[in-house]
Amino acid sequence: MNNKTDKKDKNIIILGEWKVLSDENLLISAEKQVTLLPKVMTALEYFIERPKQVITFDELNNAIWPNEVVGDNSFYNIIGQLRKSLGDVASKPNYIETISKKGYRLIADVTVDNDEISFKNNNTSEPENPQINSFVIRPRTKVLGLIFIALLVILFSRLNYYNNISTTQVISNAEADSTSESLSQLAKQFLSLANFHQFKGGKENKLIAIDYYQKLVALNPNYIQAYTEIAYLNIELMSLIPNEKQLFYRKTVLASEKANNQFLTTYINEIKTPNSKSNAVEQAFETLNQNTINVLVSTRMVFADFLFKKGKINKAIEQQKIAIDNCPTCAEMHRKLANSYMVNMSLEKAAKYFNSYHELSSYDYNNPIRIVSQGALSIRTLKTMHQWYENTPKQLNHTYQQNHLTLFYLNLGLFKKANVVMAKRDVTKVSDFFTLYTLAAVEGAKRNFTQSLRYLKRRHEIFPQNLQFTLSLSLAYWMTGKNETALTLLEQEVIAKGFDMSAYQLLHAALLIENNQLNMAKPLLIKAENSILNTENINANNHMEHAMIYAILGDKEKSLTSLALSLKAGWVSDFNLNWWRLEDNPFLFNIKHEEEFKTIVINYYEQLKVITSK
Repeated sequence: MNNKTDKKDKNIIILGEWKVLSDENLLISAEKQVTLLPKVMTALEYFIERPKQVITFDELNNAIWPNEVVGDNSFYNIIGQLRKSLGDVASKPNYIETISKKGYRLIADVTVDNDEISFKNNNTSEPENPQINSFVIRPRTKVLGLIFIALLVILFSRLNYYNNISTTQVISNAEADSTSESLSQLAKQFLSLANFHQFKGGKENKLIAIDYYQKLVALNPNYIQAYTEIAYLNIELMSLIPNEKQLFYRKTVLASEKANNQFLTTYINEIKTPNSKSNAVEQAFETLNQNTINVLVSTRMVFADFLFKKGKINKAIEQQKIAIDNCPTCAEMHRKLANSYMVNMSLEKAAKYFNSYHELSSYDYNNPIRIVSQGALSIRTLKTMHQWYENTPKQLNHTYQQNHLTLFYLNLGLFKKANVVMAKRDVTKVSDFFTLYTLAAVEGAKRNFTQSLRYLKRRHEIFPQNLQFTLSLSLAYWMTGKNETALTLLEQEVIAKGFDMSAYQLLHAALLIENNQLNMAKPLLIKAENSILNTENINANNHMEHAMIYAILGDKEKSLTSLALSLKAGWVSDFNLNWWRLEDNPFLFNIKHEEEFKTIVINYYEQLKVITSK
């Protein structure tokens, strides 16, 4: 009897290529070991108990948070983390399959092994006793009942512990809270300026970036990400200003103490005591990459620099390409990737990224029209831009200047002029993200949404990890009537990663409604509305978001009121964020045929004509 008990205690669940050690929150394969967050393991256990069964969203949600009310984003985050840990891809699943509008299903075989943890494959021959050794779980067997009971024991033994873990702890291992939605308008300006100088390159810009980050934390001391960025900037300055290396090292240490970032701590230890044989920095980054929803671009670049100095050029290139994917306009990254390709003797690729670096860094930064792609617009800013443009010689030497001018014309409602600028260019083999977007915007203004979709799809294929580009593509599918495709793309590539900014919430809610999932949409709309109502100063963009929320909810009167307030406050259609005219805004579809809406649109274009009339 004792021997049987010992064997039972050693039973290990095998899921595909993984061994699942639920007591230790571990997944082990022949190549690596992954630690799961407790809630993620709870979800996995629930799937294992019900192999090949369709599990609804509500069933799984109740299993993960039995006595709690949580948002949909927390739920999708768990699924995203689980898939990432298993090495699964939602579009071609080997483990977790999405069942449209219903839930999920575990499609991998579940087996049980009573051996000690081993990386060897012992299933090459038929087991002598399938009830003790290794077998596929099948329904209507006594063995299934035993496994089910064993898993329930594991589940309920830790139920109280799980209940005490808040939804915020699900992403507590993230590198930092990267959302800026809670910041004041002034703090957001400091953040934007800090980011701009940080990735423009050069020691002067990095010192300016540090200054803006320090102003930011003076306003928001709890914005931890700023301390992380300050630390990384000081690390770079150690190389750029070597005669002051010790000073920047001390500043790095001080910033890192407030950042509470394990990768950063490990990196600093390596700087203090270099060890050519140690893989501590690489291991720390891998842990961060596994447990973090979105690794900061700056973290990836600092790690790429570390790999480059270690002579691991191919690995550095891999990280630099991902960083550019997430921030295509960051000029310095293009230069660093070009250098890596040069060292690797990939001269054509090096030339390509050197060209994009010069393209990004050469256009006139004093030109106010560049704001058309870097900030919120208004009637006032459009007037300033137009006055500058009328009194300044036209400079169209670079594609970026042509793109800015095209978007500028679109914002002014000068659709024919925008089309003329783009018509002069060869766009048959476009691969840069800005031109692809500008082309999509021009086609959108002409209401050729199918062609817009093609351009946005190509941009997404080139930069698949950029969430803003994914958002645009999801919108494009919606604009062309492909509602289910739009929802699937948004949920699998954005929501599942844990991003819950209001722009994603609003689109998610709209698509849920389009796909007849009103009950799941309403909490998102309420959350989005509350976040705007809690804003200290309601601006034109807030009113516009209100108009869209009320339109989706079917409250036409409130939607029209908010829309009028938005335009009165100076709102203008930003063709860098949206690629349609005001009257084509899909969020406002429910009020599109109202006479008051038509009047608002006419008045809006009259406002734009005043700007351009002499």
